[in-house]
Amino acid sequence: MIFLGIDCGTQSTRVIALDWESGEILASGGRTHGFLEGLPEGVMEQDPAWRVDAADAGMREVLAALGPRGKEIAGIGRLSFIRHKKCLLLTYYRKLS
Repeated sequence: MIFLGIDCGTQSTRVIALDWESGEILASGGRTHGFLEGLPEGVMEQDPAWRVDAADAGMREVLAALGPRGKEIAGIGRLSFIRHKKCLLLTYYRKLS
């Protein structure tokens, strides 16, 4: 079985494909995202769409690298840091036929 993990951090979003049986990372991808410019000094904000775009790009990279093995993906998990607390959310698990 292959599981995808999405790590959405402050400066980048990464996606990995993990072979559950061997523990091997089969593929990875993602993008960096910065901060909005032109804000007052000390203010740092991001456009949420950047994170969505980065996750989408990372998923596409991983799926392309997996090729036909992409059909073995059994679930997707998202790891994120919210207010400096680690929060692991398992989005779904299902057997693909």
